Amino acid sequence: MHEHEKWLLYALEDLNMAKLAILPNYMMVRSALYHAQQCAEKTLKAYIICRTKKLPPRTHDLSGLITVCATFDNDFIDLCKDAEDINPFSTATRYPEDAYMYPDVNHAHIIIEKANNIYNFVCQKIRQ
Repeated sequence: MHEHEKWLLYALEDLNMAKLAILPNYMMVRSALYHAQQCAEKTLKAYIICRTKKLPPRTHDLSGLITVCATFDNDFIDLCKDAEDINPFSTATRYPEDAYMYPDVNHAHIIIEKANNIYNFVCQKIRQ
C-alpha cells in the first residue's frame, strides 16, 4: 500500500466517524465537526504525499494545504471556500471558550458534506 493510500484510509475513518457522531442516538456535534476537519486535512495531505512522495507540512490549516495542492493542480482553488468553512474546527471545538458558539446539527451536516466533497475530489484527482 502506498503512503498516500494510508492517509486516505485514516481520512475515510474520520469522515465515517463524523457521520456516525451526528446520528440521533449519538448527537456528538463537536466531535463530528472535529473529525470532519481531520478528514479534510488528512485527505489534502494524502494528495501532497502522492505528488511529492514526502511527508506533508505539519499544519492544521486547510487553506494553506489547498495552496500547496494548487501548485500541482489549479483545480484545487475550487475547494478554497469549503476549506475555509471547515478550518475552524481543528481546534475551536476542542475546548470550552467564551468566544465559541456551540454548533447545531444542521451546521454539522453542512460541514461534513464539505469534508466529503474534498475527500471525493482528491480521490478522483489521485485516480487520474
